[in-house]
Amino acid sequence: MMRMNKRSGLALLAALLWVGAAQAGGAALGQNLLKNGGAESGPGSPDGGPVDSVPKWQTSGGFTVVQYGAPAFPDESSPGSPRRRLNFFAGGPDNAQSSAVKTVSLKALAEAIDGGAVRATLVGYLGGFSSQEDHADLQVEFLDAAEQPLSSLALPGVSAADRGFVTGLLKRSAKAAVPVGARSARVVLTMTRTAGSYNDGYADALSLVLE
Repeated sequence: MMRMNKRSGLALLAALLWVGAAQAGGAALGQNLLKNGGAESGPGSPDGGPVDSVPKWQTSGGFTVVQYGAPAFPDESSPGSPRRRLNFFAGGPDNAQSSAVKTVSLKALAEAIDGGAVRATLVGYLGGFSSQEDHADLQVEFLDAAEQPLSSLALPGVSAADRGFVTGLLKRSAKAAVPVGARSARVVLTMTRTAGSYNDGYADALSLVLE
């Protein structure tokens, strides 16, 4: 009969807890909490135009999803995520600012969070078009049980100079402690236009991981 040591037993328990939370639809430590963070759950526009919906996000202002390789947009050779797939998020046509918002429940992690040792890592590829300063901003606001803000975490912006004045996306990341009492995370992706008629704020491969 195989004997299980204490360390392997704890590892098995942690794995079972992770699977149980995932199956129940709750948050789990060590997993990406941003469903459809890569813009792959729905179709992308072949020309930068509007899409019917962006699954798992509430959008406004013309926010859209675009296919890599659409004319005058990032393609497979542009700077960006090495694990890019078909689509990326974009600001959309004829608007000065657009956004996508979602709220992630953290109730399943309440005990761990209230222990004061949980940290959040926010990662995303953000970018824009050529020499224009159109840009994407990603922010997470941690809320208490009454949906009041406790703290926030944001990614550093990407300028045209950061991109070398070429069309593409660059990786950005930030870390912070999750405040005691946090029960949800409100995620806001904002695209801002500074030139031209198209809002060329771009984003892809977004993730929020608590550990």
